[in-house]
Amino acid sequence: HSFTGNPVACAVALASLRLFEEERTLEQAQGAIAALSEAMRGIADLPHVANVRQIGLVAAFDLYEDAERRKPFPRELRIGARMYEVGFEEGLILRPLGDTLYFWLPLCATPDDVRDIVARTIRVLHRVLQPASF
Repeated sequence: HSFTGNPVACAVALASLRLFEEERTLEQAQGAIAALSEAMRGIADLPHVANVRQIGLVAAFDLYEDAERRKPFPRELRIGARMYEVGFEEGLILRPLGDTLYFWLPLCATPDDVRDIVARTIRVLHRVLQPASF
């Protein structure tokens, strides 16, 4: 490939790895990871939510019309897309894939950032999934 072994890219990668080590980036992220884990337990208790999962600062959950029976919302409701749109009104950029929502948080996120993002997401869930919205 024409970009294989690019010396500038290699230098940047090495500098990035050095910064990760010096600033203890992964250690610093542990508080945010714990905050996300706690917040995801709260999301798991909400109606219409199932299959909550997390790895580090990446988390996801699925939205269903009937979460217990895993009955999906009718496609024409486009729940994931509505979550995305209403998320903007809450200052969020939510990541839907169909009716699955993802959090892909940066390593610089603080526990307070995580709690704020999840609180806003819960407000969006309530707005989009309230019975009157169907």
